[in-house]
Amino acid sequence: MLTQTLDFFEAQTKFTEILSLVRTGTEIILVQHNQPLIRLVPLASGTELQPVLDNLPPRVLGLHEGEGWISDDFNAPLPEHFWLGEA
Repeated sequence: MLTQTLDFFEAQTKFTEILSLVRTGTEIILVQHNQPLIRLVPLASGTELQPVLDNLPPRVLGLHEGEGWISDDFNAPLPEHFWLGEA
């Protein structure tokens, strides 16, 4: 697999070109301030992935209904010490 290194900010302007490279099998490493930040690698092609997708069971709507919960204060503002990083 070929590997190409690009600066993160440069990559933002060349996103479609980068996707084309990844689709053809090139590994892309994005760096910021000379430090590796992100590695883009191609996933298995659709033909390799299709047998896996074909063997998945069908989804069942409502299968786990009532098993989850959300706290009453879910949308409440977080305390000031959270934002300040204090204990």
